Amino acid sequence: MTGPCTFQFLNQQKDLEFPDGWSDSENSGLWNYNLHYFEDLNANESESRLEWHVDLLNSWLDHNPVGSSPAWDSYPTSLRIVNWVKWAINHKDEFTDLMRANLAQQGRWLSQKLDYHLLANHLWANAKALVFAGCYFQGKESDAWLEKGVRILLQQCDEQLLKDGGHFELSTMYHSIVLEDCLDLLQLDQVYPRLIPKPLIEEVSFRVGAALDWLVAMSHSREEFAFFNDSALGTAPTLVKLEDYAKAIGVRVSDSAGDGITWLSESGYIRLTQEPVSIICDVGHIGPDYQPGHAHADTLSFEMSVLGSKLIANSGISTYEPGVEREFQRSTRAHNTVEVDGENSSEVWKSFRVARRAHTYDLEVDEAADTITITCSHDGYERLPGKVTHRRLWELTRNQLSITDRLIGSFNTASARYYLHPDASMEIETENRYKLLIGDTFLLFEVIAGKAFIEDAEYYPEFGVTQASKCLRIEFTSDTVESVISWH
Repeated sequence: MTGPCTFQFLNQQKDLEFPDGWSDSENSGLWNYNLHYFEDLNANESESRLEWHVDLLNSWLDHNPVGSSPAWDSYPTSLRIVNWVKWAINHKDEFTDLMRANLAQQGRWLSQKLDYHLLANHLWANAKALVFAGCYFQGKESDAWLEKGVRILLQQCDEQLLKDGGHFELSTMYHSIVLEDCLDLLQLDQVYPRLIPKPLIEEVSFRVGAALDWLVAMSHSREEFAFFNDSALGTAPTLVKLEDYAKAIGVRVSDSAGDGITWLSESGYIRLTQEPVSIICDVGHIGPDYQPGHAHADTLSFEMSVLGSKLIANSGISTYEPGVEREFQRSTRAHNTVEVDGENSSEVWKSFRVARRAHTYDLEVDEAADTITITCSHDGYERLPGKVTHRRLWELTRNQLSITDRLIGSFNTASARYYLHPDASMEIETENRYKLLIGDTFLLFEVIAGKAFIEDAEYYPEFGVTQASKCLRIEFTSDTVESVISWH
């Protein structure tokens, strides 16, 4: 909240008039959802907005009857329950009997409206909310909410939290959200000791360390994680925030990823580091087959950073609204990989749908002396008339990264793209030879095979934000393109 009736979500600030403002159709669905989350109750410096919050809570009670949409949709109800419980614990005098009764009604409603049709992070959020409501209230009904929430979370820990620590939707953003949920559950156990069954706390405690390590491997710095699948900053906490939270409640925190290979085999990501450079490669499938809603057509894409600053970065996301922008941001064309005949490697469509998907195979990882190599293929283009296989080789040494793409099969056009982060600059030195600058580091980008073009591009670091950037597109003039990025 930036005023009594002024709100900023997704980097869009709006002045609302209530009661109509609670469900204004001029706002995007996600913006309206954010309004009903009540995140600001527990945000930075929230105590200075206490009077606004009390008025807002009372307005919500007056104008959002049970079952109305979007207020009572299962996902915003889940996030709101958690935020109301947190606020109620810290504001016992301001949390009135009417508010408490409505919170109980939200728990009752949610327990019958779980997102089993969506599953994944939605069902996880539902279950977490039932645990929060079940802990806050006392009685047989709330005990049933707690029992149901615990049962679902125990099931979903095995389903959603992979052995390498990653969240199974393979989005760094949603991984961070679910990791924060885990830390919330551990802190809730400290607030209500011995109320949450021990098996859940033991399971979550066991998973949290690996989840933190996973995010270390998938972050270029403690303030910026890599963009794979639906990922953007400003919505989920970054590594530094999660580490601070973990330390505050007694959870161990590991050091940064060191030189060499970090292979997240269950997730399908590999991090290679040879100081000052790190690259993070996507060599896995796009996500769970039954719920790939947050997946992008980014197979065999990668990101590269120098001293923790992104140099080559996938484009990110700025919207979930259906349309041209959403379609582009999920497309192969928006990522640092190869597009064949203008097609996506996986058939992403609408806002959260995927038809035929790329699958990776023949993955090889090798570390010898000062050279680390990864080779991998995918079958996403084998559905095309030319039955094309894309095979990519990354080779990282102490002072250079080479990327070789080979297409096996017949095609009309194909391009490999490298999107520069907006903080990086590029100068043409000679034909197919470019000078890159990120921070104080100069690098040389040479195109060994293929024809290069510099194109204007856009970068989407947060919802509602678009920044100008550059893309180096390398057109295939044979079945192979090869590039080398070198530094001193």
